Amino acid sequence: MIKIENKDIKTILDYPVKQIVLDLLESVNLKATERYAIDIVDIKGYSEEKASIAMNVSRRSIQTYRRNAYNKMKIAFSENDIVKNILEDYE
Repeated sequence: MIKIENKDIKTILDYPVKQIVLDLLESVNLKATERYAIDIVDIKGYSEEKASIAMNVSRRSIQTYRRNAYNKMKIAFSENDIVKNILEDYE
């Protein structure tokens, strides 16, 4: 088991092989709003402001969705060998 931090989640989401990123996200039990917020902010690069407009919610809601998603990913990714390999490649 490895300790996953927010910076590690960002490293994983920025991984150039997007299919691996999408597969990893599928392994996490994210709510639709959390998944969409991660997709448009962390993967597609929208600002939180633009994401809030796209999702028709407040910027604070976007922050909450992302925070909840990051917490779930930290737990799910802590025992994943693919994640371990990705993080080792970036060290």
